Amino acid sequence: MMKHRQIFILGVSVVGFGVIQALPIADMLPGFLLRLPGSVASTSAIRTISVAPDASLLAALRLIIYLIFLVLVFEVAAQPNRGERIGWMLFFGITAHAVWGLISLNFLGDTLLLGEKFAYQGVATGTFVNRNSYATFLGFGIVLGVALSLGRRAHPFNRTLHDRSWLSPERVEMLAIWVMISLIALALLATQSRMGVFATIIAGLLTFVVISIKQQYSVKSIIATGGVGLFVLATVAPLGGNLGVLERFLFVEQASETRLDFYRQMIGMIEARPFTGYGLDAFAAAFELHRAPPITSPRVLELGHNSYLTLWVELGLFFGSLPLIALITAAGVIIQRILRQTTNLAMPAAALGVLCLGAIHSLVDFSLEIPANLLVFLAVVAIGAAHWRKREAETIQGL
Repeated sequence: MMKHRQIFILGVSVVGFGVIQALPIADMLPGFLLRLPGSVASTSAIRTISVAPDASLLAALRLIIYLIFLVLVFEVAAQPNRGERIGWMLFFGITAHAVWGLISLNFLGDTLLLGEKFAYQGVATGTFVNRNSYATFLGFGIVLGVALSLGRRAHPFNRTLHDRSWLSPERVEMLAIWVMISLIALALLATQSRMGVFATIIAGLLTFVVISIKQQYSVKSIIATGGVGLFVLATVAPLGGNLGVLERFLFVEQASETRLDFYRQMIGMIEARPFTGYGLDAFAAAFELHRAPPITSPRVLELGHNSYLTLWVELGLFFGSLPLIALITAAGVIIQRILRQTTNLAMPAAALGVLCLGAIHSLVDFSLEIPANLLVFLAVVAIGAAHWRKREAETIQGL
């Protein structure tokens, strides 16, 4: 934990400010810090910075649980082989989710795990309610699969085998891994999530390029292999009946106009309270206070479709930026590890890919605000950034 104290200090600061937002201290602060729309301000009896103090306290508790989870993963991943085993378990688990999503969509009448599906009929959602959240989850699996398969290719055991026939054990093993990656890719395409597919392609390519460079493959070989992979993906997509995502890419303009209206109102909320925010996990209540045309839907918007703007709405510009700084700090640690190491690159490269995927998808969605996704995200990033114990690190470097 001490090796990552900066990350924990940033996390604890966010928790502390979330609790402060829920305390009855609003009367002690200058009015310009707590601006609300005129019709609300004239009748408001809110005594806290947060417009939903109970939600803020529960969110602070949830963040504490995430920090404890990080501590546990950092400790477990201090042994790199153990961290990679966790990566394999996550990959196999996500593969199982992908298989279930395809079976549910195509053979079980498009249902959820335990009941009827009320939204996103005709597209894969697996055990998730939202297709974009499911797409992010599947994208993590593809990034893990790419990183672990390439890491397996360079494993000392595989390099010393002499059987190079097409049915050699290592080739059969690699084929099985890529069959699983293909199943996850089919499920991802079946979600019809535009940003989910785009972010996964970018993150997967980043992971592939990073490991290939470290394994000293030529630029020509890297480009050729990456091109073949994209060609296979483009070929398999129509075979799986997954043209819906292509159609949604073609009609992206209308949807983007609606999102831009939403984002303009969120930016206006940030401008009104740039220092204090509206309260941790209080976005839904705060947005209803500011809702204005052209957003006239009667449906309550519980989550912002941009995690960066949501953080700044809830926590203000300073404290809302601390989680981003923590992730940038983790990315710096991971990049240093990748540059320094010559072996056991799978999980650091996967962590970099997962960070890339989460960063891109969070521009237009809230996938990392879903606990199932966030826990996988934190686990992979923590494994990739974990500080190895000295004796274990020396053993690995000596292989």
